[in-house]
Amino acid sequence: MSFTVLYKLFAHTRHHGAAYALAAAMGLLCIAPYAYFATTPEYKGIALMGQDAEEHYLARIQAAYEGDWRMGNIFMPDKSVPYLMPGLGEVVVAQFGRAFGMAAPAINIATKALFPAGIFLLIYGFAFSISRTRSTALLAATAGMLATALMSNPREILAFMHGLSIVDGITWARPINPSMTGLVLFGSLWMLYRLHNRKPSLAEIATLGSLIGLSLYLSVYTWSFLGVLLLIVFGSALHQKDILRSGRIFAIGVLALVYATPFFINFVQARAHPAYSEVSNNLGAMASHSPELGLWLVVLLVVPVFFWPARLAQSRQYFIFCGAALFIVLNQHVLTGFYLQPGHYHWYITKPLTGIVLALVGMEFLRRWTPLWANDALCALAIAVLFTHGAFAQKHFYNNHAPEARSAQAYAPLFEYLQHEPPAAVLASPTLSIYAAIYTPRDTPNHPYGIFYLSSSSDVENAFAIEDKKDISWKAPQAGLTLLTTINGRFAIYRLPQK
Repeated sequence: MSFTVLYKLFAHTRHHGAAYALAAAMGLLCIAPYAYFATTPEYKGIALMGQDAEEHYLARIQAAYEGDWRMGNIFMPDKSVPYLMPGLGEVVVAQFGRAFGMAAPAINIATKALFPAGIFLLIYGFAFSISRTRSTALLAATAGMLATALMSNPREILAFMHGLSIVDGITWARPINPSMTGLVLFGSLWMLYRLHNRKPSLAEIATLGSLIGLSLYLSVYTWSFLGVLLLIVFGSALHQKDILRSGRIFAIGVLALVYATPFFINFVQARAHPAYSEVSNNLGAMASHSPELGLWLVVLLVVPVFFWPARLAQSRQYFIFCGAALFIVLNQHVLTGFYLQPGHYHWYITKPLTGIVLALVGMEFLRRWTPLWANDALCALAIAVLFTHGAFAQKHFYNNHAPEARSAQAYAPLFEYLQHEPPAAVLASPTLSIYAAIYTPRDTPNHPYGIFYLSSSSDVENAFAIEDKKDISWKAPQAGLTLLTTINGRFAIYRLPQK
């Protein structure tokens, strides 16, 4: 590497050093409760969990780790059924784990630091390209990630004023969605903004088309928002009679659809499955024609139209397009009848974008009325307040979930035993099934998330039955069982008769 390249890299790092420092702080904040629990004397190898559906994501990462990339049904022996939830994110995380010699729970914890730090830097870059001001971009990135909890519940503001939190941790520590979808979302938003008023190169066409197309295999919510936003930008270019630019944006959309084609082929197969209707209802997809409109979507629609600062005029139309795209995807069911959970749009797209918009606008208005030093001081104070609230939320999360994690350490010797037994499914209580799906390479037919998967058969021909004397919610069938062993006087392991 030449001296010139090293000098430019040093100069860039120095110029944006605060962004890298805060990104590292964001990563450490997100990983803190999980890393701390792993250092406690009670820890025997069972990780702290508790983010929404985290146990399900971990089971899927474990399935990908074992080579089940299709994820038709990760809990039953028949893996050939069509999938309803594509697993690209889980596959990527599992491959990171394999590359670094880390098991599924360990690599999941590592990504809790890496992915949020990456998201922070992407939002910072996006905001800096708009404002050209480091302090504004720093606040926009912090607000986009940490202000959302305060925007969700007025009671949280009151709790924070008393040095408390009622929020169950930082959302960005949740596996895959939004920790990985956030990378794709803000990377795509930044890139699409850069292409908003100029012609994309072939490399940019390939990159953005790939990101948007592959986002469907992470989250239909991220994909639908980015797809509609791209369509609006394309329509704008056509309206401006910019044929070359609109043609290249069209190429981005075509490439994205090419990537999405296997998903739609699988979707047609899934809809033909006898259990599709029931399982799709369990996933929250249902028929409805009632419109959706949240407070923060209204803010996102109104602020760029009526309150956008003149200095940021070049980005005004782009944020209007973002608000319009969100309104369309939230209300597409009014015409189609195909209703998707609005919460996924609100939590992971609307509120972060609104936080970014309010930070950009707020800092511009402050700049008009305060000297530069006061502006920077207020920005630093706001960032410190948001990070402090994030720390309170993480503390509340730890206090909520550490007791359950301590109890789960009792499963460690059981899973160690199962690692040395021949391949077979595990029939056990729902709670034990949750942990077995993460810490053993075995099917778990009684897993509570099994209702989200299509299945060709409920029969299991080769299985262990495990009774937990402290969990009476499930008992092993008595006919033909062979007791293999008991572990710590608590777990009785039986072998089911072969059919």
